[in-house]
Amino acid sequence: MQLQFKKVCNKTPPIYISWIEGCLLMLVQIFYAIMYIFALYGFISIALTIVRRFYHNIRLKNANIRLVLIAKDQEEIIEGVIRSIFQGGILESLTQDNTLYIVDMGSTDRTADILQRLKETYQNMEALTIENKEQIFYDFI
Repeated sequence: MQLQFKKVCNKTPPIYISWIEGCLLMLVQIFYAIMYIFALYGFISIALTIVRRFYHNIRLKNANIRLVLIAKDQEEIIEGVIRSIFQGGILESLTQDNTLYIVDMGSTDRTADILQRLKETYQNMEALTIENKEQIFYDFI
């Protein structure tokens, strides 16, 4: 069974397509419409991210927020927690100086050794002991 479209003018020859070809053409058009919607969504998402970043940086310019992590005897999880904080972008979204302060409250396990090793990896990390924990407040008040 073939469909014949109405002639637009006398010079245009009649176009014959099968119903399968018509369905395929319709599916292609639906696919293109969906792709345009996704592209528009992506563009809007990128634009909003840029605007939020700009607004966020203006808002945090004078913020005095420091992220302090207090730990004692946490050798099993401390490395994972610190890596998650740095890889997740938490510091950039909360603090102005992008520094994580960790106070070891006198651990008897390998927590202090792990902190010193991670301090070499992450430049924006301060590992403090219970004796020098007051350094957190320097240049803060």
